[in-house]
Amino acid sequence: MNPKDISPVDWYLVFALLKFVPDDELTHTLEYEHLWENTYLLKASHPTVAYDRGLKIAKKDEESIEFKGKKGAWVLAGIKQVLPIYEDVKDGAELFWTDLGKKKKSETNDKVITREQFVSSLNEKI
Repeated sequence: MNPKDISPVDWYLVFALLKFVPDDELTHTLEYEHLWENTYLLKASHPTVAYDRGLKIAKKDEESIEFKGKKGAWVLAGIKQVLPIYEDVKDGAELFWTDLGKKKKSETNDKVITREQFVSSLNEKI
């Protein structure tokens, strides 16, 4: 196991995927399904412990529901990823990071938003 996969502070983020399964049997043959990703913050002594706990917690999120006008259920598809957290969890702590690789400067500018754009996007959601 790579040492970078171990959290020095015993905190992990576990990403679980749930899929919507409609009650209507005809739709089970469709090529596409609606996925939902839940993220859990877990205290665990090892990544495998975090995985197992995340699976157990995500299983509890399965439920019957009406989604986009169709009756069905959210069903656990599985765990997508387990990420270690390297700092104690507190206000301002870095929870995880992503190496985005080498990018053109113009691509970097396309990935960020100004405060004004952020505020505008909040207003659009109302």
